[in-house]
Amino acid sequence: KYDIEEMLKDNNSVVVSTELSFEEIKDIVNNIKHPLYLHGFGYYPLFHSRRELISNYLIYRNREIDLEEKYDIVEELRKSHYPIEQNENGMVVYLDGAYYLSDELDSVNDAYCVLLSKFIELDDYKKVLEVYTKTKNYQALNDLNVVLSKGLLYEESILLKKEGGNVCE
Repeated sequence: KYDIEEMLKDNNSVVVSTELSFEEIKDIVNNIKHPLYLHGFGYYPLFHSRRELISNYLIYRNREIDLEEKYDIVEELRKSHYPIEQNENGMVVYLDGAYYLSDELDSVNDAYCVLLSKFIELDDYKKVLEVYTKTKNYQALNDLNVVLSKGLLYEESILLKKEGGNVCE
């Protein structure tokens, strides 16, 4: 909460991180007297590198570089597939599913919802827009051709701040 109040001194708006629990998000949104943006739906970046890591890997493996092809990575000890892409700004690794808020939106006061379309087929994205702007039937998101993820919404952070203090004091 204090971080966002500080950011709002120099900015017109703030986007609340997807790396917070829902309780943290609710506390922030409901106690800041300024409209905030929440990530409502979409594949969000987890990691960015300015290096061309996909090209470097393909060169190392003596494979043709086709940056239009869809790539993903899988960690050795996990089964999740993380979409990756490379462009003129480097390489980005995205969340392993479309992060989404649903009924949680009923528990937060005035907040704008950011809906991303990356990796989402046009017909599915139209359904997403309809759900969030008209019907509020969040169950319909289960019918999309998309892996859904609640991210860290219901996980407890290991980096908890003490009241008025630094992380893990």
